[in-house]
Amino acid sequence: MPTPELLKSLLTNLNAELKEKLDNLGKALTSVIEEATKAAMPFIKRGPKSKPWWNLELSSLRTDMLHKQRKFTKEHMRTSREESFLWKKDYLLARNAYFQSIKAAKQDHWNQFLEKEDPKSIFKAMAYTKDENKQRIPSIRSSPDKLEESFEGKCDAFVKTLFPPPPETEPVSWDHYQEKQWEWPTLSKIKLQNACSSKIKSSTPGPDCIT
Repeated sequence: MPTPELLKSLLTNLNAELKEKLDNLGKALTSVIEEATKAAMPFIKRGPKSKPWWNLELSSLRTDMLHKQRKFTKEHMRTSREESFLWKKDYLLARNAYFQSIKAAKQDHWNQFLEKEDPKSIFKAMAYTKDENKQRIPSIRSSPDKLEESFEGKCDAFVKTLFPPPPETEPVSWDHYQEKQWEWPTLSKIKLQNACSSKIKSSTPGPDCIT
């Protein structure tokens, strides 16, 4: 059996033709392994709503968090309070690490997206940050024969509809007011006593200073 020193000397003293043959053999072997891997192992297909910031580290952290969550749910009812607290602590630490990693991955992906020199990425970022809930105000009919299209006209139509003017009444006529004969009904002492006793004691007094 050849010694390591002999093998090392043979590899260092190879001529150019033999080195090229070995390199081609290594490339061919690598290509065969890759083709066998593609044929035997299914690859994950990204859907239309896939998360571009997701990575293998997040998958590992999520698996660890779910494992500790199931362990805590299973063990906290049949263990002591101290042991249950330890299981809960492990689960909370794993959950915090998972969500913090998601936040960091999102931020790194967004920074890398903004650092691209492609001009199209700028307009794409603008579309991402644009408020999608903002809708255009349709035309408003301020009267049966008038349709408002401008912003100022729509504002005036809203103001007139939501804040109409108060109703107007005819001014009161005070002519011969003192000469009018008023007819007062008869007021008994019992009615007066009931009216005074039914008043709320804590009410604010009026001009007559009576509560």
